[in-house]
Amino acid sequence: MTALGYLPGDYGGGAAGINASGQVVGDNFTLNSHDAGYFYCNASMTNLGLLPGGSTCMPTGTNASAQIVGNADDASGGSKAFLYQNGTMTSLGTLPGDIDSAAWGINASGQVVGVSSYFTHRAFLYSNGTMTDLTALTGVSGVAMAINDNGQVVGLAELAGGVTHAFNFTKDTDMGTLGGRSSLVNGINASGQVVGYADVASGAWHPFLYSNGHMTDLGTLGGAWPDGQASGINTAGQIVGNVEDPTTGAEHAFLYSNGQMTDLNSLINPTSGYSLIDAEGINDNGQIVCNGTTPGGQIEAFLLTPVPESSTPASSAWPA
Repeated sequence: MTALGYLPGDYGGGAAGINASGQVVGDNFTLNSHDAGYFYCNASMTNLGLLPGGSTCMPTGTNASAQIVGNADDASGGSKAFLYQNGTMTSLGTLPGDIDSAAWGINASGQVVGVSSYFTHRAFLYSNGTMTDLTALTGVSGVAMAINDNGQVVGLAELAGGVTHAFNFTKDTDMGTLGGRSSLVNGINASGQVVGYADVASGAWHPFLYSNGHMTDLGTLGGAWPDGQASGINTAGQIVGNVEDPTTGAEHAFLYSNGQMTDLNSLINPTSGYSLIDAEGINDNGQIVCNGTTPGGQIEAFLLTPVPESSTPASSAWPA
């Protein structure tokens, strides 16, 4: 397990995404209470900089080509979706008539998805320099949250009464819920399997897997923990996210694999003093990027890389 550290002068922060090469994006808290975006590669952290006139940068994802997307403010005072590549950050602008935008996902081809907004939210797909209004194509207001390498776009649809449903914008399909009112999407893999979280009849929020037209409740640790969400899924169908301890309210990062949910804290060196509170992504090599707390109580990002079972102590799959 590798602690990623911070940008010079910063004092905390976390990760937002990981790519196929184990490169990580996220943001740090700066001394002036703004967010500084970073790209972590080969044990080095690079500051992504800012849009002209802006003061905050929050990356949300990166692809295998190290293209990075996220949200940053600019001279207008609003938020803009950005694409960072070859050392340059470019604003993607908005759909006509809107003032703000946010990018939430990017695939291997550099296609970007997100939301453009003013009074309403409109999901968009940005490809080859053009931003397309997915809401106009589907008639559904909402947010595009993720896109896979086959170009499938998923996110959330905003329905009447403040209800949101997981939605496939490519197939124009409502994915439904787990018996409650709402569901939200965080990720999709190459096979079109989707993960997120939804409320159940009791009012608790549970992580879900949507596959082959069916939404499955992944449950929580031990079945007794009330709330959780799934944040990412890889090609093998391994899922990561976090659940909440009902007694303390503390969050724990999890890995769901082969039908079993495991607290990632049980797989790291128990003497490290670290606590993994949420897992943001997992790549096809099984590398997981998490946020956690240090022995001093600071928030920090961590990269977990599996080691061969034969060389792994019984108490640690990702030694600190």
